Amino acid sequence: MYNKLNKYLFILLFIGCFIGGFVKNFIGLPRSLPATIPLIFITFYAYYVYLYKNIFTISRTTFLFAIFIVSVFIIFIVDRNPILERVLGIRNFIFYIDIFIVTYILFSNKNNYIKSLIKILGFIFFTVSLFGIIQVVFGKYLPISLLTIKGTSIFGFYGTDIIRPTALIGNTIEFAGVALMSFVYYYLKYFLEKRRDLFTSVALIVSAYAVIISYSRAALVGMVIIVVLFNFIKDKKYGFVTKSSAVLYGILVIFIIFFIFSGSFLTDRFIHPDPSTLGSNVVHYKQTISAIQHIITYPLTGVGIGTQGPSANGNLIIITDGFLFQLLLEYGVIVGCIYFLFIIYIVRYIYKNINIKFMNFPSFFSVISLISFHILGIINSSYMFSSVLIILWFFVGASLVEIRRYKGSSLFQVRRGKIQPSPKIIAMRLRVDR
Repeated sequence: MYNKLNKYLFILLFIGCFIGGFVKNFIGLPRSLPATIPLIFITFYAYYVYLYKNIFTISRTTFLFAIFIVSVFIIFIVDRNPILERVLGIRNFIFYIDIFIVTYILFSNKNNYIKSLIKILGFIFFTVSLFGIIQVVFGKYLPISLLTIKGTSIFGFYGTDIIRPTALIGNTIEFAGVALMSFVYYYLKYFLEKRRDLFTSVALIVSAYAVIISYSRAALVGMVIIVVLFNFIKDKKYGFVTKSSAVLYGILVIFIIFFIFSGSFLTDRFIHPDPSTLGSNVVHYKQTISAIQHIITYPLTGVGIGTQGPSANGNLIIITDGFLFQLLLEYGVIVGCIYFLFIIYIVRYIYKNINIKFMNFPSFFSVISLISFHILGIINSSYMFSSVLIILWFFVGASLVEIRRYKGSSLFQVRRGKIQPSPKIIAMRLRVDR
């Protein structure tokens, strides 16, 4: 009963992450409401479980995260920005990352429900990607309430009749982020699982096409990064491919995209950018220079929490795109360094333990997504929006749960910080091979 309740709470959270646009357009409530309510409830419920039922002990991961949280709240206290803006800034940053701790607490004893939650996420990814394709293909026939969230105009390109998808979760780049996460999901599912069913193949094609029709150059670069990272990790852990072939896989993705869409508006965005794209690049360059100057001027405490993120006051915004710069501007260099050290530690820890087939999927997903989305977040902070962060950190929590499970199993032994098969497992494998 206890684990079932946790599962249903997370299902509500996942659904809430992607129905905000429908709630805004057809009910009139804030689009953040469907995800915010279950997120708040799950968070407080998880810490109640931790405090009163002592589900797990403090680990090095949670200790490092605690250091990060303390450093953030020190900046929060000394910051002179209005209290409401500081609270919203904390919400946009800390509250979503905390989901990995919540996942770890609620599923630390059993992980059977995590597998079903991952499957549900796969279905949600596919549905959002498919709906985005429908928006592009049938956009001329759909009402505006099914194309964009109330209060925003239809996304496209000046001088063209191109309709860019939103799938009613935010702007086009936010949709591209979800489509890219769907691509990671089905790419891993296709190449890690021995049985490749038809649905996985179709979903992989749908996800890739959804990324392409977002017309986001960063998302296309993200697809290449994902393919290359996957093959590098696979080479390191299994020796199936060489490092040079991993790079060739990435080049192949680029070649296929440019071959299929040669002469189209998509390839022209790379070769001959339109005036609006060039203008956007110039603005972004100027904002980046301004952000660097402000970081140098205010290195310790930044310019104020809540001044640069999604809920920022327009008069105080220094840079509109760039998660890295927004982080350093809001919290200062020290907190920024602690954050990235924490990310490096998490990636390294999960990566070191990718060697048991039962934990491949969440661990592969976590490592590849953490690296890919932080790289893309430097280009455009919309790739690090709330829904992506919640899903991303859920997978991190799921990875830690599985690592703990197998480290604590009698069938596995820990050697030099890595999970290794016990002699019993090795003997079983030898008998199968014979």
